[in-house]
Amino acid sequence: MILDRIENKDCYVAAHPLFREAFAFIEEYLKNPAGPGTYEICGTDLYAKVQDYETREEGAFEAHDRYIDIQFMVDGVEKVEYVNRKKLGAAVRHNVEADVLFFEDGEDCVDFLLTSGEFAIFFPDDAHKPSQKAGTAAQVRKMVLKVKVQ
Repeated sequence: MILDRIENKDCYVAAHPLFREAFAFIEEYLKNPAGPGTYEICGTDLYAKVQDYETREEGAFEAHDRYIDIQFMVDGVEKVEYVNRKKLGAAVRHNVEADVLFFEDGEDCVDFLLTSGEFAIFFPDDAHKPSQKAGTAAQVRKMVLKVKVQ
């Protein structure tokens, strides 16, 4: 898991061949914002989902086998929990088509706030519980870029 600000993106572009395009999409979006929806960048290898929602009280840990998540907070703040998925045991639900596995809560979780201008990168071993309220529920706009594992 990586947590940083968008201005430090160049530190991470070498981590995956598509990260440069992913960060370029974020920067272009910030210059020319558009509404919620799914945006194709490099076919099914790289795409973005822009979402508007209200943060919530609870959630479930999730992880992905085929895609890396770059979660970028466009506007707002939410609490996110993170833990290595090997500490969670077997998945309780698995949606193969959507590439998402859900897990029961575990121990040794770390929580952090994802604020405007920050991104978190979750690799396949990084179970995460996003979209939680930070104090009180609030509206946010977040972009989730799905980067195919190579």
